[in-house]
Amino acid sequence: MKKTVLLFFLVLTASVLLNAAIPPYGRERDPFKDLAEAKKTAAADGKRILMFVGGPWCKWCVILDNFLKNDPELAVLLEKNYVVLKIYAESDLTPNGLFMAKFPSPDGYPHLYVLSEKGELLISQRTDVLEKGQSYDKVKVKDFLLKNAVKK
Repeated sequence: MKKTVLLFFLVLTASVLLNAAIPPYGRERDPFKDLAEAKKTAAADGKRILMFVGGPWCKWCVILDNFLKNDPELAVLLEKNYVVLKIYAESDLTPNGLFMAKFPSPDGYPHLYVLSEKGELLISQRTDVLEKGQSYDKVKVKDFLLKNAVKK
């Protein structure tokens, strides 16, 4: 019984943390301002910035969001090590398109970028290599999150 209660508490806590940690994609958001805020938080908390590029129109973006939200272990890893930044993918002269011009072009969506606390690009990661069937591979995603976290 104690294990069941503990597991329930862990899942509930992770779900709350991750829902707070992973913002929705917002076409109307200012990515320059969002990155400035992410840099402040990352520097203060000793974290990296994990930038998701995609949108709610992207099937695999939705699958990745749900995959991360529904796995308590990954939710804790994400919250502990990263400030999450979501960028609505656009390639034109919108603020999002201009913001993305300074990063390597993604091959598909979602695409992940790991940035230092100063906003410097460390990793550009395709997500198809993290997939398994019609979802994502927990071992690969966990390895990615651990490998790219700040070494403490």
